[in-house]
Amino acid sequence: MQTNTTTSKGRGRPRGFDKKLALDGAVALFMSKGYSATSLDELSDAMGIKRPSMYNAFGNKEAIFTQCVEHYFETISTPLAQALKYESLQEAFIRFFNCLLDFYCEDNLGCMATSTMPAEAAENRTVNSFYNAIICKIDALLQDRLETAKVSDNSDLRAQLLQGLMQTLSLRTRAGAKRSELEKLYRFGLTKILD
Repeated sequence: MQTNTTTSKGRGRPRGFDKKLALDGAVALFMSKGYSATSLDELSDAMGIKRPSMYNAFGNKEAIFTQCVEHYFETISTPLAQALKYESLQEAFIRFFNCLLDFYCEDNLGCMATSTMPAEAAENRTVNSFYNAIICKIDALLQDRLETAKVSDNSDLRAQLLQGLMQTLSLRTRAGAKRSELEKLYRFGLTKILD
């Protein structure tokens, strides 16, 4: 991975890497190998920085992982939120799920949270807490969109089902499902959840 060297007029050595590119490298590694199977040496290589600089800039492996998940969701949240602003509820969710599939199918690894966090959440309290917070945040986002469209009947359960559909698509992407199959699945799911 190429690094982007920045310059500094102040004292000390300039930072020799681009934080976003470093996190992109770490995200790709965590998604392909999972949390536990990823070594610090592999992270250093994927991020394009030496281990001392990696520790200084990002902290330990757990901290890097947390920042990767935050970075991943920051990357996808803007287009997903934009999709949900569409006036028609059905069309908003079609655009939302199409946007999700753009991310999921880009490298056929699905969603970072679904792909890497569940197994680790069972063993690591910090990751468990972080994972639960993400689930709650997504539920709230989906429920808010449903209620904006006056779908108040079981809007909380509908939001959870929509998130369950997101997770199913992620896992099926990782298992090699074709995009056309995933699109057919989510469209069928929407007819059941939104009716």
